[in-house]
Amino acid sequence: MNPFRASRYLEHLRNNLAATGSPALVHIAAVLDCPRLAIAGHGASRILREIAWLTACGVLDARFDCLQLPVFVSAGDLQGRGLAAFLQANWPEVDWRERLSTGACLVLIDNGEPQLIAREVAAWPACRFIVACESGDPPRLAHFRTAFTDPLLQSSFTCP
Repeated sequence: MNPFRASRYLEHLRNNLAATGSPALVHIAAVLDCPRLAIAGHGASRILREIAWLTACGVLDARFDCLQLPVFVSAGDLQGRGLAAFLQANWPEVDWRERLSTGACLVLIDNGEPQLIAREVAAWPACRFIVACESGDPPRLAHFRTAFTDPLLQSSFTCP
């Protein structure tokens, strides 16, 4: 039996992005169907971290390599290199280029600049992306739907 290759990476996410009990997660499921989503406003980073934590826990429980892996990165992680290079340098046991090119990752970028996000979306178009922007002014990104944290905290939100 092959070992579950992503275990070390997912355990890293689970252990470093512990849930804080955000009430936003009650309604976040409605926005997760969007292939490109920007979450903007106070608490956006916390929501993004909790999405990463919950999906990491789910994949760890299931232990299926075919499930979408959550890939959580901050803008600083990607300065001067791309997403695949960052992941491969830190978790070489996973074939990140294969996973990213086939859309087998849910890419979560915390406080990335629009140019950085656009570069990664262009590099890995098959992947789903969720980005967080703590400032009240969300980045203008082509083909992204924007959800603001206040409505997420107060009511449901759906993608068209």
